[in-house]
Amino acid sequence: MPRAKRKAERFPLTFHAGSSQWMKMFTLPSGRRKAVYFGTDRDSALKQYLAEREDWQAGRSPREGHYNRTTTTDPTVADVCNLYLASQKQRVKSGDIRIRTLHELIAVCKRMAASLGRDRLASELTAADFERWKATLAETNSPQSVAQLVNKSKAPFKYCYKASILETEVRFGPHFKTPGKRALRQQRNARPSRMFSPKELRKIIKAADNPLRTWILLGLNCGYGAADIATLPVDAIDLRGGWIAHERAKTATMRKCALWSETVKALRESLKMRRQPRDPADAGLAFLNELGNPVVNESATGSRVDVVGKHFREHLRSLGLYQKRVGHYSLRSIFRTVVDPLGDDKAVRLCMGHTEDAEDMSHHYVQSIGDDRLQRIADHVHGWLYEDGKDKPALRIVAG
Repeated sequence: MPRAKRKAERFPLTFHAGSSQWMKMFTLPSGRRKAVYFGTDRDSALKQYLAEREDWQAGRSPREGHYNRTTTTDPTVADVCNLYLASQKQRVKSGDIRIRTLHELIAVCKRMAASLGRDRLASELTAADFERWKATLAETNSPQSVAQLVNKSKAPFKYCYKASILETEVRFGPHFKTPGKRALRQQRNARPSRMFSPKELRKIIKAADNPLRTWILLGLNCGYGAADIATLPVDAIDLRGGWIAHERAKTATMRKCALWSETVKALRESLKMRRQPRDPADAGLAFLNELGNPVVNESATGSRVDVVGKHFREHLRSLGLYQKRVGHYSLRSIFRTVVDPLGDDKAVRLCMGHTEDAEDMSHHYVQSIGDDRLQRIADHVHGWLYEDGKDKPALRIVAG
């Protein structure tokens, strides 16, 4: 018999003569070694070892008596995660969430189940379990990412409780929460910043060929991100009147924006050179890549291809203006920063496609926003960029 096979079949426990018990020496995540004893009966010791092995290896103390439960109707951590992910797959099919979001949730659930213990009963999880999981997240993630991962970790348990799969709510403990505002502010302050002056932006626009020039102008003129550009319908563009009006794909919120003459000209040129759609379902989109696909699309595995961001980064590199984590989406940030002094938040939200504050009841009564207010916003940004910008200092945009 090969040596490797004989080793695999070897009994995993060691008999400790001093105590007459079967034991195993575990190496904990901290690196410390711990001797665990499983009793004097060989068969019972093996059964308990196999049931508790995963907990000891992860540095957890198994709940007393848990190993000898042969049948239970209580869901395990793996059950909770699988049931939650099954519901999220249905949400992908109904269009409520993107396939990329689903794969992010799958990754979180896999890591969390490994940390908490796949076979642990969800009802037996303690605050200490979640504190260890949060500490694991904090080792390799920023405070902002930890905040997102903590919320994603809570979601499976909250779903199963609301769906009556769990009889009681899981107690996460007082410390399993998003990092404080101070930590998030420190992270933002530590990020690289980029000073974009109107002069630099004019240089970026002038040196760009279409359709990149159009994408840049849409970012500055209307606050469009790459996903907004990718989902922009042709029939939403009124070149004669100088307007764009449609429902934003991300939020299903109506948006409307007055166009500059420069943007109208660039749009007209870009639409003339538009590719034929590879999929008839994309026939109504204003922008398609060289293969006839949307300029931002996601594969079945959740990977994202962003032609807008890629070309914009390459363009900045060619001009010597590239900086890490500052891309096309920064133009949307510039738009919002420049229009802030106007104080017309409702009109700005209409331009950007932001949803209303749920606690602000005024939006239920304001039925329309005049075009003059939207035109004022467009004129203000245009003036900052092309006219007054010659004498204005650079605008600080924090990478995000």
